[in-house]
Amino acid sequence: MDETVDDTTRALQAAQVILDGVTEPAPGGGVVGDAMQLAFGRLVEEGAIELAVEAPDEDDEDGEFEVELDIAPLLGGISLVVDHLVDELTRRGGMSREDVIATAREALAR
Repeated sequence: MDETVDDTTRALQAAQVILDGVTEPAPGGGVVGDAMQLAFGRLVEEGAIELAVEAPDEDDEDGEFEVELDIAPLLGGISLVVDHLVDELTRRGGMSREDVIATAREALAR
């Protein structure tokens, strides 16, 4: 499979899982509910979040482990969901994209 197609597929899968995570409202006083915690676990299982640890070579004087975190599919999924929702609000609310984003910023700043 083409790497670009694979990245797109993983981003689309991540978008669906993100939507699963917001099926219930956030708990009072918190930002992450049970559904989002379950969704986060699925994101790891599906490869939308990958962590790779490489042990140092014997010749490596520092002896440091190398850690690589790949969240590109997760970011792609988030972008797909947010872009869709902004487009829907723009279409339904008769507002510009910039106004929808400014309104969201104001609401989050409260």
